[in-house]
Amino acid sequence: MDFTLPAAGESKSRIGRLDMDFSYDAKNKTITGTGVLYFVPLTADPMQASELKDGRDFKLTGQRVEAP
Repeated sequence: MDFTLPAAGESKSRIGRLDMDFSYDAKNKTITGTGVLYFVPLTADPMQASELKDGRDFKLTGQRVEAP
């Protein structure tokens, strides 16, 4: 959880919640998936699905890096 401070365009403090769903490809040693970032008021319960509105979706990709 991230407790943010008010900013110029946002007059209220909020809690950030990040949900991630990804899979691992063992053969190629890569991960792919999606993430959704939500911000809810400090008085809300970020664990309640009914409080989560207007999430920001994004894609995740990654490659395993090994030291020589």
